[in-house]
Amino acid sequence: MKKIFTIYILFQLCYSVTNAQIKVVGNLTTNGVASYPTHIDSLGKGGFMVMPDIAGRNAIPSLRRKRGMLVYVQSVDSLYKLNTNNSNKLTSNSDWLTIGLSSDQEVNRFLRYGLTYDSLHIMANTVVDSNLEVKGNLILNTGLQFNDSLIVTKGARVQQGMKIMGKLDLRDSLVVNRISILNDSLFVKGISVLSKIKFDSTLLNRSLVDSADSLNNRKVNIRDTSNMLLPYLRKTDTANMMSNSLRISDSATMLLPYLRKTDTANMMSNSLRISDSATMLSNRLKISDTANMLSSRFQRDTVSLSNRIDSLASSTSAASSGKVNISDTAAMLQKYARKFTKNVKLNLTSGRTLGKYNVGDSVLAAGKTLDEFLYDISTVQIVPTYSGPSASVGISGTTSYEIGTRMDLLSAISLTHSYSAGDAGPEVSPSTAIFYKGGVSMGAGVTTDVAAGTVSGSTRILTTAINYTVQNISYTAGAIKNDNLGNPYPTGKINAGTINGGNTASITTFQYSYYGPSSTPVVSNYFRSQLQSAVKSQTLSFTGLSNEYIFYAYPTALGTLTSIKIGGFESIAAFNPPSTVNLINAQGYSMPYYVYVSQNYFNGTVTGIIFQ
Repeated sequence: MKKIFTIYILFQLCYSVTNAQIKVVGNLTTNGVASYPTHIDSLGKGGFMVMPDIAGRNAIPSLRRKRGMLVYVQSVDSLYKLNTNNSNKLTSNSDWLTIGLSSDQEVNRFLRYGLTYDSLHIMANTVVDSNLEVKGNLILNTGLQFNDSLIVTKGARVQQGMKIMGKLDLRDSLVVNRISILNDSLFVKGISVLSKIKFDSTLLNRSLVDSADSLNNRKVNIRDTSNMLLPYLRKTDTANMMSNSLRISDSATMLLPYLRKTDTANMMSNSLRISDSATMLSNRLKISDTANMLSSRFQRDTVSLSNRIDSLASSTSAASSGKVNISDTAAMLQKYARKFTKNVKLNLTSGRTLGKYNVGDSVLAAGKTLDEFLYDISTVQIVPTYSGPSASVGISGTTSYEIGTRMDLLSAISLTHSYSAGDAGPEVSPSTAIFYKGGVSMGAGVTTDVAAGTVSGSTRILTTAINYTVQNISYTAGAIKNDNLGNPYPTGKINAGTINGGNTASITTFQYSYYGPSSTPVVSNYFRSQLQSAVKSQTLSFTGLSNEYIFYAYPTALGTLTSIKIGGFESIAAFNPPSTVNLINAQGYSMPYYVYVSQNYFNGTVTGIIFQ
């Protein structure tokens, strides 16, 4: 057994030597007190080591190096990380990455301030509870928002707009290179700058105007300006001068007889050109030659010509009396000057026009001057229209009464009429209108109906509707209207006459429907106190019922019910068939009514009973 154990120990030693490892089958412990260390960090592989200086760090053999290991160097009080992915470069000391964290102060500073030597890119919000110190330039591509104060101890440079929601505390100067617009007050050391500027401007203005110093003596006063401007034209002077000046319309009228550019161009197209004139005149007599040749001739002929003119002026010969004078020529040419000689048929594409003329029309131009032709094509007469008068009848006061009302106890029915002249003249006064009752004339000048209703003994009772109309309303002639050219157009003029009203005014009757609760299902006159306008279809509600029946009564002229719904359910079978009762209303008038009474009594509240 001992041999076997010895062989096992030898085998483990050989395995350890071969694989450069020692297998630990239990915990490592110290010999003696527990304060002794179990291993030395610099003798391990990778992990964390402590070296006295940089040379010691660089001297760590490659067998003890491992990517990501940390080494603290005591001489520089700094931490380093072996930062390489290439196992062949584990011996390169250029791959040690300085992490820092060398002291408590540095660690606190690193945790408090994020030190970066490159761009700082923050995707979300960053909250700074204390100061934010930027020793270089702070570049913002978008807005910078401060929820509290922004303290600037030195100059603050803003390239574009800056919006401050809270306070702006400037401990030093504020430099504005461009225009600064203040929509509200700007306070500097408790003083409103805008108010100060206004006050100083007012004070300065007062000093300049009121002061009697040398500046006041040298300035231009208002009275000096007035004196200086006296020789100049005012707007009113210019307006007065321009009122007598030529207007465009005046110039246009004056220039009508003159040739236009187009006319001149047409005339000049056949005229002699400079080149033609030069060719023709190349051999002409010069002025000097002509002057020499004619000088003696003029002297000789002038006297003879003068004598002949005098002789012709005093001559009474046939030749003299038969000559054509300028005035004769003007009279002869009057009817021919600037006039069209024929009519022209308008031959254009479909849809085109020339003034009032359409395609295919004959344009009536012959014998017209240009002015007359333009007036003809641009003028179409629009005749006026005339509207006749109208009238209507009306009733003053109440126009609807409960059937059976005694009209002899009420005021007489007062009738009125209205008149709308249109293009006719006013209504003749006094009025000639006659009112008609039921198609029968009430007589000239009668405007009240003192006999309304059906006579029954000494009373007059309203049992049916009464209809009124009005006729024979006289009116005077209307004025003559002008057409669009300003010419009177009498055709269609409204002459004097009479007119009848176009409507009917009526006194109408109405009845009531009755409903209510009853302690018994027997029909009686007790329901007369419950009423509303008479229609067959009603929606009724009842409250405070205590073993009470429901009834509903209305005139038989409206016909029987086809449905009674309670709570949305058909319930007409829950009511007795209608009984007919001759009801005497409040006016004492009797007429037949249908009365529906429920077969069972109700308690409490019943709403939305629909009678149809």
